[in-house]
Amino acid sequence: MATRVSYPVEIKMKAIEMRLAGITKREIMEQLNIRNKSQIETWYAGIDQVSYIA
Repeated sequence: MATRVSYPVEIKMKAIEMRLAGITKREIMEQLNIRNKSQIETWYAGIDQVSYIA
């Protein structure tokens, strides 16, 4: 069984910022050492983009 990884808030916010900037999930995973692309999708889906940008 795989161990769970808990990412710091700073990594999550950086991943969201990078995704909003148009960087691919694969590139974000490589740069921030994130194991699974679904993690990025979950964080990205969890924000309200309008309130985040404002």
